Amino acid sequence: VFNLGEGKVSGTQTLQGIPFNAGIATGTAFIHQPYGWKETDFTQNTKEESLRLKFAIREMIEGIDRLVESMHELDKGTQDILSSYRMIASDRGWVRKMHEYIQKGLTAEAAVQKVRRQTRERFAEIGDQTLKGRLTDLEDLASRLLKQLSGKDSTAEELPESTILVAHNLGPAELLDYDRRFIKGLVLEEGVHTAHVAILARSLDIPVVGRIPLLLTHVEGGDKLIVNGTEGTVIVNPDPEAFQSAREKIRFHKQRQVLNKEMATQPCQTLDGTSIALSLNAGLPIDLHHLDELSFEGVGLYRTEISFMMRSSFPDVKNQTEIYKDIFEHAKGQPVTFRTLDIGGDKIVPYMWRIQDENPVLGWRAIRVTLDKPAILRQQVRALI
Repeated sequence: VFNLGEGKVSGTQTLQGIPFNAGIATGTAFIHQPYGWKETDFTQNTKEESLRLKFAIREMIEGIDRLVESMHELDKGTQDILSSYRMIASDRGWVRKMHEYIQKGLTAEAAVQKVRRQTRERFAEIGDQTLKGRLTDLEDLASRLLKQLSGKDSTAEELPESTILVAHNLGPAELLDYDRRFIKGLVLEEGVHTAHVAILARSLDIPVVGRIPLLLTHVEGGDKLIVNGTEGTVIVNPDPEAFQSAREKIRFHKQRQVLNKEMATQPCQTLDGTSIALSLNAGLPIDLHHLDELSFEGVGLYRTEISFMMRSSFPDVKNQTEIYKDIFEHAKGQPVTFRTLDIGGDKIVPYMWRIQDENPVLGWRAIRVTLDKPAILRQQVRALI
């Protein structure tokens, strides 16, 4: 049952989204408010605005560095996410575009907003969800930079003891701005399961549900929520029976986690003793922490294209070598089977040309691309060797 108010829907209701991270949590909704900024006029002092932007970027990066250092207790894969987030903040192309708009007469704030809008429009044309996940990082950085320019910090407000964070979208650093002791669940109106914030939430064992249409129309701050990250549902203002059922599921989930840890050391075999080789399917270094969770016999498929898709420029041999070295270090001596670059079709990289195929899945993609452009394959094989 729910009531219609002025633009808001209240009452008990069940919202359906997409599961981003398994688990169940109950708590009070806290609405994440992205930083709002009113666009200012043009400036005639472009030198001063360029200096303001330069100093703000430096302060923002130093703040991100402090955030990375404070996360030393997290696993290496999670730290890698924050490090890659810092790399995006230092991206020369992103910074250069903002300075170019300042030279055309925009204030530093207006230049950040201009580049932000252009990036949003460009990403709207991309079909691949992994690349779309990078947009959230850029949105987060733009908001963080605007705060820096305004002299405001990123300190989060005081949270309820059991908080369900509700947002249109969220970046990884924005999640870590909040006190993690109180965050029990995360609910997003947009997002993709490969976004950095979703991966970070998995590392922190926070249930996540995303892609809920009109989420902020259905949920207000202070609403009681049950988040089911396994089924992809959110119950708003549930009745006592629903709360009791959720508590039982939480208890069962914790028992299952304990059982999984106990099973992790057991050999993978059938009841009659036949051994089964179980290998991991991975695409990012952070995926490899699963090797410690079960009796995997290495990585059966590592999708190298994901690293290419997460970058704004083509990685050279040196960059690729560092990527694969990091993967081998995560694997801790276990075998890794790499799939050579599989781009094309629905896997579009922003720095390469696009061909309109009648059937993209069977068209110019994967091995056909690298055989047609052998330098790409040679570089990747050199880096792997």
